[in-house]
Amino acid sequence: MECPATVPVGQTDSCPRYNRVALTDKDGRYTVDKLPRGKTFTVTALKTGYAARAFGETPPAIAPSFVVLKDGEKKDGIDVQLVPHNFASGMLVDTDETPFAGALIEALRAVYNDKGERSFVTAAESVTDDRGEFHLHGLAPGQYFITAFDPSFARVGDQLGQLFYGPTFYPGTVYQDDAVRVTLDPGVPVRGLKFKLQIIRPARLTGQISAPGLQLLSGAVNLGPSRSSRSASFAISEADIRPDGVFQFANILAERYIIRARAAVQVGGVSHFAIWTQPVSGADVTDVKMVLSPGARLEGIVNWESKTSRPPVDQSDVRIRAPMSDGSTLGDVQSGEIDTSRHFSLMGAMAGLHYIRVENLPEPWRLKKVTIRGSDVTDIPKDMDYNEIIDGIEITLTDVFTTLTGTAVLETGDLAQGYAVIAFPTNRLKWQPTSRYIKLTYLDDRGRYAFRGLPPAEYFVAVTRAADQSDLYSEALLDRLSRDAPTIRLGDGDKRILPLRALMPKR
Repeated sequence: MECPATVPVGQTDSCPRYNRVALTDKDGRYTVDKLPRGKTFTVTALKTGYAARAFGETPPAIAPSFVVLKDGEKKDGIDVQLVPHNFASGMLVDTDETPFAGALIEALRAVYNDKGERSFVTAAESVTDDRGEFHLHGLAPGQYFITAFDPSFARVGDQLGQLFYGPTFYPGTVYQDDAVRVTLDPGVPVRGLKFKLQIIRPARLTGQISAPGLQLLSGAVNLGPSRSSRSASFAISEADIRPDGVFQFANILAERYIIRARAAVQVGGVSHFAIWTQPVSGADVTDVKMVLSPGARLEGIVNWESKTSRPPVDQSDVRIRAPMSDGSTLGDVQSGEIDTSRHFSLMGAMAGLHYIRVENLPEPWRLKKVTIRGSDVTDIPKDMDYNEIIDGIEITLTDVFTTLTGTAVLETGDLAQGYAVIAFPTNRLKWQPTSRYIKLTYLDDRGRYAFRGLPPAEYFVAVTRAADQSDLYSEALLDRLSRDAPTIRLGDGDKRILPLRALMPKR
């Protein structure tokens, strides 16, 4: 039992100096007593032959839950279910195909925040021996990225500072988007993973954003890879900007990038935007000039269509947003507050295709419809231009929502851990990036799943261990899953139950 690296707001007391340890009895029961009050803990269970797991954690997506104790409080039911561990092994070679000894090999689990942005957590690590071989053990069933890194490049630099070399992802690429995940099923280890270490010097990219004749009050610039002329849905880096608009990205690898910039030039005014495409091939890039233009302005009204609940009295946290259809998080501003007359103004959106969405809606409220001057654009991206005013927007919210629940029947010896459940429409026209008709959740330890708020439609519902959030809008994946997935139709307000069958792949 230990204090986490980060604790909830308000928990400022220092943690105990040492982690607390308790041994379980033959039935797995344990007690940890005499803990200081007001502290925030994570509870982790370990047993030989089993993968370590924390209370509240549901690999691969759900992070551990915090346990907070008040003065004199006793908490029961802090249960952790362990599963037998598995392993992955293989060989790393140098560019000349000879074994590479002494490299750090890691198995990484992808995790996603509430914005859909991806980061990695180390689940296991190993060092290659003199034959270049590695063995990653203690892994729970699920998906992992396998990476290799030469420790010789851990602390190197040039006259401008330290250079952070990136790892090589299996099957031998430095690009996250080209990495191939390794799927571990219960009791089925993965052997024979062989890939080549790539060492590419990171580059620096510097530039300046400006709005002619205007002073920058604040700004943000982010950098993300471009794939097939379409931006990736997550940024890999965000730069610090000086008051004169000069920015720098350090330690970026060879790639074709899209740079997006947003800045405020007037208090309460329309935000300005710019976009730039830049290839990087291991050499520094300097003097990128990005001229900002005023974004589109959106105005409209919000209707609360109530059946069982009253609209929330406090709507200060509810925001009207215009996310870009490619998933970029820098394409609009968070200024779309709803006033007392139900009107809103969103003061700035970058040129391009945008959906209109509502964030921070309290339960049970959901988005029902978006129209612009009578035309339904709920699931049709609107093409917006710089300095454009888009008015006549009408957003309808409803407290009526669908519920889809069920339990997955597992094969003998299979485990629910690591299985994803994906609901997606039978209408392929809705297989679009950021579609609200495509949702993913994970089975709990009892094999149960639940979706709330799917729009009325007919859906495929598939259970798989070979997918995560980054696959949600992959037409190839959805097409493959659709071949064997059951279908169900959800009407307005329907509460349906759909049992599923999870088949453990044959090896």
